[in-house]
Amino acid sequence: MVQNNPKKLKEKVDLMERCYYKGFANSVLIILCKCENYLTEPDINLKANVLKKLAVMEPLYDKIPFKDLEADNDFVPLLVIRDLFEVYARLTRSFLNDPQEEKFRDLNQLRCCILDYGEVYRRNIDRTLDELRQYPEYSNYNFTITNHQWNQFKVI
Repeated sequence: MVQNNPKKLKEKVDLMERCYYKGFANSVLIILCKCENYLTEPDINLKANVLKKLAVMEPLYDKIPFKDLEADNDFVPLLVIRDLFEVYARLTRSFLNDPQEEKFRDLNQLRCCILDYGEVYRRNIDRTLDELRQYPEYSNYNFTITNHQWNQFKVI
């Protein structure tokens, strides 16, 4: 049992950290904002920029070992985000090919869901980290989110 095993709990915290992509929610919001601009002023450069951003973001979830995580409820938000983001990316492409207000509203609704589940996952990380810190040898344990090289992608 992870809760009674500090070493296993630390491994879980480390895995949760590796699966967390800092700035992902901001990038989802940036895409939505660019789509809103595209709705009123379709521009080929704006479209290309959004497609590049999607191309950088989409492979992120391929790196997460989901089959190993399905039994742990703390990782469930990631499973949901993966599935929602797949729909978000597909709808974004559809919107860029045929910008319509209804598609934009659907994108915004998906964005809200993705951000909400991301917040749940982040709270799960914080709670698990707090559990780990209850053990004296890990009382000061912390980590730095490092999986953000994709977040350096410039959005014009």
